[in-house]
Amino acid sequence: MSRQQQVASNLEMRAVIPFLWAKRCNYSEIYRPSHEVSDENAMSRQAIAKWCDMFENGRKHIGDAEHEGRQLTATNSEITDLMLQNKRAD
Repeated sequence: MSRQQQVASNLEMRAVIPFLWAKRCNYSEIYRPSHEVSDENAMSRQAIAKWCDMFENGRKHIGDAEHEGRQLTATNSEITDLMLQNKRAD
C-alpha cells in the first residue's frame, strides 16, 4: 500500500470512530469490523482507543494536528537565503 493510500485509510477510519463512539461502541467493537475490512492496514486497538479518548475529550476534527518544532521541508529559496545569511555572518 502506498503512503498516500495509507494516509487516506487512516483518515477514513478516523471519520468512522466518532460516529461509532457516539453510538456507545467500545474499542473492540470499533476495531473488529475495521480489521475485517482492512486486515493488515487496520488501525491498532491502541490507536482506536487513543482517538476515542480524544473525541470523548472534545476533539472535533480528524486531521493531524500541527506539530511544533522544526519544519520538515524547506524550499530551495529558503535554503539559499539561510546560506547567504550564514555566509555574511562569517
